[in-house]
Amino acid sequence: MWKSVKGYDGYYSISDSGEVKSHERIETVTAGWSRKKSEKILKQFIDHNGYAYVDLCRDYTRRRFYIHQLVLKTFISDAPDGFVACHNDGNCRNNNIDNLRWDTQKNNLADTIKHGTRIQGEKHKLSKLNEIQVRLIKENANHGDTQQKIADDFGVSRRLIGMILSGKRWKHV
Repeated sequence: MWKSVKGYDGYYSISDSGEVKSHERIETVTAGWSRKKSEKILKQFIDHNGYAYVDLCRDYTRRRFYIHQLVLKTFISDAPDGFVACHNDGNCRNNNIDNLRWDTQKNNLADTIKHGTRIQGEKHKLSKLNEIQVRLIKENANHGDTQQKIADDFGVSRRLIGMILSGKRWKHV
């Protein structure tokens, strides 16, 4: 099912599966010049987090729209205050209306844990440790080693060791 994109009536429509198409129209290019634009499905781009987006143009102005947000705004409603667009299955490329909902950021983060898509621990590109090392750190602390000695042994800061032992970092291990 297709619906007009709010604010872009006559320019673009979006489907309940997340496809975006431009409408056939006559577009003014410069003073006195115009061209016919054919209807076509727009190519979607992927951002650095894996989310699909398109750029929509009207009145010489281009704006970026994320597909999951556009589907929800078009087929459900604008986002309630404090709510974000969430993917029910954790797949940020599945922008079908049945897979999307408005929810709180807290619940969205809980979904990332449930779906195993949360970037934490050694999955994080800046991580200096892995899960085995974190277990060894906790073991060494239980055997009486100081945080500074553990930090020196693993080549990290004493502050990081303290955060690991207090559960502020690597609490999933």
